[in-house]
Parts: sequence; C-alpha cells; structure tokens
Amino acid sequence: MNNFFLVIIAVLVLLSSTLFLFYYRDILNEQDGALHGSCVPINLQVQDVSSNSFVVEWQTRDKCLGFVRYGNAIDSINYIAINESNEVATKKHSISVENLKPSNVYYLVVSSDGVEYGLEGAPIVVNTQAF
Repeated sequence: MNNFFLVIIAVLVLLSSTLFLFYYRDILNEQDGALHGSCVPINLQVQDVSSNSFVVEWQTRDKCLGFVRYGNAIDSINYIAINESNEVATKKHSISVENLKPSNVYYLVVSSDGVEYGLEGAPIVVNTQAF
C-alpha cells in the first residue's frame, strides 16, 4: 500500500513539473518575443554631431513608425524630430535633430511603434559641439 501512494505522489509531481515547465516556457517565449520584436531598434547610432544638430539612425526588422523625442533636461524630453522624407513606416530610420544650441547637453529616446528606447533604460546623452 505504501508503494502505491509513493507511485501516485511521484506521478503527480512529474505531471505538475511538466505542466509548470510548459507554462513558464510559453511565458518566457512571449517575453522574449517582446524583447526581440520586429520594431526594436537595431544598430542605433548618433552621428554627425555638430554645434547645432545631430543625426540619429537605426534599423528595424520590419517596417515601423519611428521618431526621436529629445530635450535639454532629462526630465523634460518634450521636443519631437521626425524623418525628413516623411516616410510613414520604414526599416531604415534616419532622423536629423536640428536648431540646437552649441555646447549643450541633450537627452533623447527613440520611439519605434509606440515603444521608447534609450541606453539601458535611460535616455541617450548627446553633447553638441562648440562653435
């Protein structure tokens, strides 16, 4: 009789472990998909930094809507820069941020299909050059 109960307990443990494994595997795959979605910026770069402008470039796996939000204080990133060619959705994004002040610090985040991206969860910092 003791062996019968041990077998039942072992089967129940095995069954619950299997269900637990499949359940959490599906949750991890959903999270993984969110982290590696088709609109996550790839090869994000800030280029051509001058005294009054810089260019933000990135790519996405699929065509996605994208723009840059920026500001001169980390708690007031209120300005928006959009693609010059007014492409609604694209895989290659290139946005020029202009009319900036020389020798200033600017903070920016990239918005790709409604999700904002920075550098390890914080805004990207760009210093404009002096004259």
